[in-house]
Amino acid sequence: EMCIRDRVKEQGNLKNCQCKRMLIVDDNIFNVRTLGILLKKLGYEYVAAYNGKEGVQTIKDHQSLMCGESCSVFKIVFMDFDMPEMNGDEATTQIRAMEKNNELNMKEPLKIILSTANALR
Repeated sequence: EMCIRDRVKEQGNLKNCQCKRMLIVDDNIFNVRTLGILLKKLGYEYVAAYNGKEGVQTIKDHQSLMCGESCSVFKIVFMDFDMPEMNGDEATTQIRAMEKNNELNMKEPLKIILSTANALR
């Protein structure tokens, strides 16, 4: 199993992006704080959203904060699967539709890591 540091390093063409901002979308405050601590230790900033609907809105709201031409709004989005209001799969589908319709001002698709603590599905 890959640790977060390995996943962050493995994510596509992130070399050109100097952005240090990540998005954590999870309804469990413990998970948000734990991942936030790890990201801060690795030198990243993070923004938190507590359900898929908030996550999608956060991405829209941060459009003006892009770091540069080679950057996305967030370097990586860590998305929980099981959340109220809108789950991670629905949020990811909505984000991909916005990318396809050029509603997000980005050259490359967002890197989204979808995860769940519920392994007994």
